[in-house]
Amino acid sequence: MQTYTQVYLDAFGLDETDFIPCEICEKKGTEIHHILARSKYMHLLNDIVNLQSICRPCHEKYGDEVYIMPMLLKIHRMVLLVNRIEFDEKHFEFYIKLYETKTELKNV
Repeated sequence: MQTYTQVYLDAFGLDETDFIPCEICEKKGTEIHHILARSKYMHLLNDIVNLQSICRPCHEKYGDEVYIMPMLLKIHRMVLLVNRIEFDEKHFEFYIKLYETKTELKNV
């Protein structure tokens, strides 16, 4: 098992036999997605703020789309809040604003 998968399971108090829903569509999550790319944000490789349970269809549809990044971050922030998992709100504020700005600039 990948270390980041274990980080996700531990944060939610789950094990690999539990049903883990996709954070986007709520079907069975089959992968742990790094919201912000591993290649650019290695410091977030094993950080719960960057780990999202996701199903294969949602991963293919949304996983690498920069313009979707603010949505994924907002969804994940809400999942962490609902599950009472501690996180740094400034992380989400910074990256949501960063990717909203990138999207706006791209559309100009």
